[in-house]
Formats: sequence, structure tokens, C-alpha cells
Amino acid sequence: MLPALALCTAASPATAQSLEHDWNGPYIGALFGIGGFDTEGDFEGPGSSSSSGTSFINLGALGDVGLQGGGQIGWNVQTGDLVFGVEADVSGIDWLRSAHDSDFSTNEEMVMDGSFLATVRGRVGYADNDVLVYLTGGAAFLDGQLFNTDNSGTYQVTETGGVVGGGIEWAVSSALSVKVEGLYVLFDDKHDFNNVLGEGITGDFFELEDAVIARLGVNWNLNALPPAYQNYALDETVHDWTGPYLGGVGAVGYGGTSGDLNASDSTDYIDLAALGATFLSGGVTLGWNYQVGDMLYGVEGDVSSLNWKEDSREADNGTDEGEIEADLFATLRGRVGYVDGDLLLFGTGGIAFLEGEVVNTEFPGADVDVSAVGAVFGFGMEWAASTNVSIKVEGLYAYFDDQTNVSSIGGAADTFVLEDAVLARFGMNWHF
Repeated sequence: MLPALALCTAASPATAQSLEHDWNGPYIGALFGIGGFDTEGDFEGPGSSSSSGTSFINLGALGDVGLQGGGQIGWNVQTGDLVFGVEADVSGIDWLRSAHDSDFSTNEEMVMDGSFLATVRGRVGYADNDVLVYLTGGAAFLDGQLFNTDNSGTYQVTETGGVVGGGIEWAVSSALSVKVEGLYVLFDDKHDFNNVLGEGITGDFFELEDAVIARLGVNWNLNALPPAYQNYALDETVHDWTGPYLGGVGAVGYGGTSGDLNASDSTDYIDLAALGATFLSGGVTLGWNYQVGDMLYGVEGDVSSLNWKEDSREADNGTDEGEIEADLFATLRGRVGYVDGDLLLFGTGGIAFLEGEVVNTEFPGADVDVSAVGAVFGFGMEWAASTNVSIKVEGLYAYFDDQTNVSSIGGAADTFVLEDAVLARFGMNWHF
């Protein structure tokens, strides 16, 4: 009897080692990310300028890039290789930006202070043992306030919109998982500012258009196996990441700007901070990996076209507009990662390049080239779906702070500043 019991006890860990990860059940976790928020709208300035409608505060200049962090809760149901779930999260957001009166006649500013962002989403994914590749979609909620420094008036900004995205989640153990995901949030809610904040007139409005978010999360599975079974190898797949690869990459991003451009009559200006906008991009990736044990070192370059085209009108509501037309984004980065069979978790950093032009519509055919060079860093996950094909999700933050002199299409001291950009990217690579 005792030998039989001993045999059963010895066999238990071996049985556990043959098990695959169970994604079923509830979980809680923490998340950290970076996002870009795009706004539109205007608000009339005070005094005689306001009554004549000759100047305004361009609320499109309130768009910003900021960090966010918070928590999440969810529940998964697994059927074979398919996982269905629901997830809710809430995050504090670092979004605080101001826009000033366009003719500089006063110190009036409008300030946007975002407080939190929350989402409730469904998830559907494919589970390859301890790797889950998923799509997600649902509803998003944002809360914040606008503050008028001229009369201390405040306006509560409460937004509801839709959210879609995708990600990869890796079960580090039967209880702990790590995920990388990219989300696109569409709000497009228009707030009428007539008789609002003490000075709004007919036609004044504020609109939070959309947002791009790249996030890293950690989850704890509340339905995990008992501690005695939590040290088994979830996946004994051996994948060789060493060698060259070529692939395609698509992204949704947000670019932030600042600066000003004098209009042709030299009495007011065009606020170039309002040229910040969301954009789509797509291109190609080329790289090389070198694996040493569980560690991976690599270099990767990519080049993408993008459809970043945005305009900002003259402060006195005249005919002049400033426009940005950015058409190329590229990076050259190193990668360092941890390999768990067919899953790669990595950090990345290097150099980013952006090409485009700034135009003043008052001078047809005249433009100023923008060639910005900056630093880029981020994080991601890549899953080897087969020997040759891998799928990746990554978030990148590019810091430029690049100033371009635009005096040839404006005033002598006018500048355009490409501040930064955040991208949520999805790619597929072919490994040779």
C-alpha cells in the first residue's frame, strides 16, 4: 500500500508537466501605458475681441501625449484553442495641457485636465498553450475638465466612445501572465460651448476626437492551480529565434506638435499646436536576432508611410491655414528580450526619423520641409506561430522636440516643433 502511495505521489508532478495552461476563470491585474489624445474646437477670447469674433482659443491645441496607469479585472472562458472573455479597466491619465488666447491680448488660457480613462471590452483569442493572441473591443469612458483662467470657470468633460485593439498575453506561470496590447479609442463627442464658461458664443465647441494607447499589463489568475502544481513547464516548445527576418508592420499613432505661424496680415497667428493628430501607418521591417540561451539580442529597422495630415486656421477666423503633411516614419532600433520557447518578450530602443512638410495656404506652392530625428523606445511581445512566421504587438514612444524655422511662410521668429509621437503597432515577420 505504501509503495503504491509513493508511486502516485511521485507521478503527480510528471502529470502536471504534461498539462497545458488553463485560461479559464477570473483575474485581476495592473497596467501601465502611454497614450495620445486628439482634440478639436474653439472658444472665443474676452473683451472686444470676443464680441467682434476676431480672435479665439484653438482647442485643437489641447491634444497631448501622456502616461497612464491603473488596474483591470476580467474573466476568461476557454473552449479548446479559443478563449472568450470580458475585461474592465480604469487608469489615471497624465493629460494636462493649455492653449492661450490667439491674439495675446490677455493672459486667458483654456486648460484641459484629464483625470481617468476606463474601458469595458470583450475579448476573443487563440490560445497556443501559454500564449494567447487576441482581439478586443467595447466601450470607453473618459473624465476630465476644462478650466478658463480668465474667469475661473470649469466645464466637466465626460466622454463615452468605442474602443478596438489587439494584444498578446503570456502565462509566466499557472497564476501569473503578462500582456502587451494596443488600443484605438473613438469618441467624436461634440460639446456645445454657447454660454459656457462665461464667454462662449454660438459656434464655440470642444471635441475629443480619438486616442491611441499602447499598454503593458500583469494579471493574476484567481482560478490558478494549487501552489504544488505551479512550477511545471507550461510550454516545452523549442524555437530558434536566431537569424534574419523580413516582415510587414501596421500601426495607429498620435503625433504631438507646438509652435506658431504668423498669418499674412501679421495681426494674428496660426497655432501650430493644433496640428497634432492621430494617424495610420504601414510599412516593412527588416531585422536580425541572435539568441543565447533564454536571452535574445537583435537589431531592427523599419520604414512606414503615414497619413498624418492636419490643419489649423488663422486666429481671426480668416482664410489662412497652417497644414502639416507627414508622409514617412522610420526607426533603427536594438532589441533585448527574454525567450520562452515560441514567445519573445522584449524591450527596444534607438533612433526615429520623420519626414513631412508644413504649409501656409496663403502662399500656394510654398512649404517648409520637416526632417526630424529623435529617440525611440518601447516594449513588445512576439509569438512564433510556426517555424518561419511570427506575430508581434509593440508600443513605441518617439521623442523628437525638433524645431523647424518656418519664417519663409510666416514671421521672422516663427517655428514649428514636432514634439513626440506614440504608436501601437502590429506586425508579422518571416524568419529565414
